[in-house]
This record gives sequence, structure tokens and C-alpha cells, in this order.
Amino acid sequence: MSSNFGTLPIDLTGVHFGDTQPFSAFSFGSEILNPGEYIVLTENLAGFQAHYGAGIRVAGAWPAGDCY
Repeated sequence: MSSNFGTLPIDLTGVHFGDTQPFSAFSFGSEILNPGEYIVLTENLAGFQAHYGAGIRVAGAWPAGDCY
């Protein structure tokens, strides 16, 4: 999960996690995170939404994403 605790929007476009053990690489697409917003990476979108609901903003699937 990534959160913006600041007072200005954060442009996550192109921000990435490298391909290091035990994680795979991930790059954000065109994403703006406004103040107070958060965004989640999850390994299993369907399972995540079944557990937390569809109202949470998800950036994408990532093999090393959130474990619900």
C-alpha cells in the first residue's frame, strides 16, 4: 500500500519496485495520489476485493502484493 500523507498530489507514474528477491518488478502506470489517498498492490485482485470490497483503489496485481 502506498499513502500520501502530504498536502500536494504525488505523481506515481513510472515509479517502480526493482526485481529483487523475493519480489518481482512492478511499475505504476499513470497514477496520481491526492492528499489523504492511498493505493494498493495485491497479488490476487478477486480475493482482495472479496475480502475488502471493491471500494479500495488498486493499482494492479503484483506477485508480492498485499496478503489479505
